[in-house]
Amino acid sequence: KKETQDKYIEMINDEQNRYKEKYDEIIKRHSLEIESFKDEWRNPDRVKTFNKPSSKLFQMRKQQKSMGLLHDFQNAKQMKKMADQLEKQEADAALNRAKEAMKIEYQLIIERQQKELFCLKENHDKNMNTIKMSQGKDEELVQNTMQLLKFKIEASKTSRKPRLMVPVPKQRPTTSQSVPT
Repeated sequence: KKETQDKYIEMINDEQNRYKEKYDEIIKRHSLEIESFKDEWRNPDRVKTFNKPSSKLFQMRKQQKSMGLLHDFQNAKQMKKMADQLEKQEADAALNRAKEAMKIEYQLIIERQQKELFCLKENHDKNMNTIKMSQGKDEELVQNTMQLLKFKIEASKTSRKPRLMVPVPKQRPTTSQSVPT
C-alpha cells in the first residue's frame, strides 16, 4: 500500500514539475514574441507600407510644379496648400490603418498565446485525472488484496486449531467382577 502511494505521489510530482517547466518555457517564449512584435513595429520600414501617397496627391504636386515653372506663383501656392492638406489627411488615414493593423496583429498574438496556455493547462488536468484514476484503481486493488489476505489468515488460523476430541466412553459389561480401576 505504501509503495503504491509513494509511486503515485512521485508520478503526481513529476507531472506538476513538467507542467511548471513547460509553463515557464511558454511564458518566456511569449514575452520574446511580444518584444519581437514591438521591435518590428518600431521599425520605420514597417510603417512605410501604409504611407503611400495617392495618385491624386501626385497629380496635385505635378500641377504645383508646373504652375511654379510658368511663374503662376499665386495658383502654385494655393495648389501647394491643397496638396499639403491632402497629404496630411492621407498621412492621418495611413497612421490609423497602421494602428488598426498593429492592434489586429497584437490581438491575434495574444489570442494564440492564451490558447496555447489553455491547451497546456487542459493537458495537465487530463494527465492529473488519468493519474488519479489509475491511483484509485491500484489502491482499490491493494485494498482487495489486503482483505483477501486477512481472510486467508483468519481461515488458516481456524483450520490450524487443534480440535479437542472428547472420547466417548464404551459401555462396559455389567458383571460384578469388573471393578473400576
